[in-house]
Amino acid sequence: MGSSISGSQSVQFTNNPGRGGGGTCYGDSGGPIFLNNSSQLVAVTSFGIVANCKGNDFAFRLDTQVAQDFLDPFLP
Repeated sequence: MGSSISGSQSVQFTNNPGRGGGGTCYGDSGGPIFLNNSSQLVAVTSFGIVANCKGNDFAFRLDTQVAQDFLDPFLP
């Protein structure tokens, strides 16, 4: 899901799923976002918009053409 803040190459998450646990905070940029409970990497943490590490955060999607063009030379 894109937004006016991030465009279509990002996905928006909540920093407090299930009332008060989990999510991202300062220093998490570049960290992995996995599909459900798998080891499949689907996005990379980019930024949050609320100062106290609550609310929403955004991750850069790896299924976009621009991400795949960048990553392709590094993959076997």
